[in-house]
Amino acid sequence: MAKKMFFLISILITASILAFFLPYMGRQQSEAEIVRKLSAVRLALTLYNVNHNKKPATPYELIKAGYLEDIPVLKLRWKMPSNEVELMDSMSIKNTGRWAYVKNPNSPDFGLFYIDSAASDRKGRPWSLL
Repeated sequence: MAKKMFFLISILITASILAFFLPYMGRQQSEAEIVRKLSAVRLALTLYNVNHNKKPATPYELIKAGYLEDIPVLKLRWKMPSNEVELMDSMSIKNTGRWAYVKNPNSPDFGLFYIDSAASDRKGRPWSLL
């Protein structure tokens, strides 16, 4: 009887965990929405650069300066939604499924805002190269 109860409780716990995480893990934003969000941040970075004659050290400076209200939420398939930005020394892929920004002024990619993902969109384009 105890083994049966343990088995049933294990199934209930597993089902509860799956019910919570599966809606986040399977869905993604539409590709058009992801590209719009990426473009909005890149436009804000360009405006900041033009107005201040320099690239910001991090994208969070765009919020402080009033160019963005917040970093938009990114939701790729099989990744948790996030509006966090991975600050990188150079353009590299860690496959976090988050935004990434090259913060190193000595890097040729300094100021690059991209998607840190090894996955591709439906057309086969790597998210990180958009």
